[in-house]
Amino acid sequence: MKPARLLTAVSLGAALAWLTGCQTFEHPMLTKKLWTDADLSEFNEPASPPQVKAFQASPAARFLITYDEYRERNGSTRRRAFYLPDNAAALASRRKPSFTNPTPSSGAVALPVVGGSDPPPSARLYLRLSPDQKSISLVRDGEAQGPYHLPTYDDGTGTPVRVIITPFALVGDAVVFGSMLGVCWLWVLAHTPYGWP
Repeated sequence: MKPARLLTAVSLGAALAWLTGCQTFEHPMLTKKLWTDADLSEFNEPASPPQVKAFQASPAARFLITYDEYRERNGSTRRRAFYLPDNAAALASRRKPSFTNPTPSSGAVALPVVGGSDPPPSARLYLRLSPDQKSISLVRDGEAQGPYHLPTYDDGTGTPVRVIITPFALVGDAVVFGSMLGVCWLWVLAHTPYGWP
């Protein structure tokens, strides 16, 4: 192979790497990165402290859990509530639960709520908060149900931005893919006896 051909192929490859940046090769699919990157997401999570309260609803196997939620999008806090065990699957998979009115019904009975290191109360049924105050367990006669993670979820505000940016990411993917194919083509031409004069 002629030295001029080798120098040209190496120079083109280096220019492509410099123009696209090393991270493009580490994450070649810009569209995939756009939809999986958490930087465009705004999360709702338990406030610190979450001020958790629990109520035994009707029927007796149903519990209303209320807490303060912090909204990352605007830095505000609001009261939220959900039922257990109705939302156990959503909480286990870190999805947004079905929220309900945080005001308990007139027949609901308040349960004691204790911190992670506090001694258990004398009540047969109570709610235990984890030391980090991010999850809860229902304790009945010494047997714990849970833990259930307090809701932490994407509020969905990043989705419209992703939809708007997606066509540009697709074009970027096409340009990067085409450039890489071009470098391969130039490399093949540099190694064939009749490719370049």
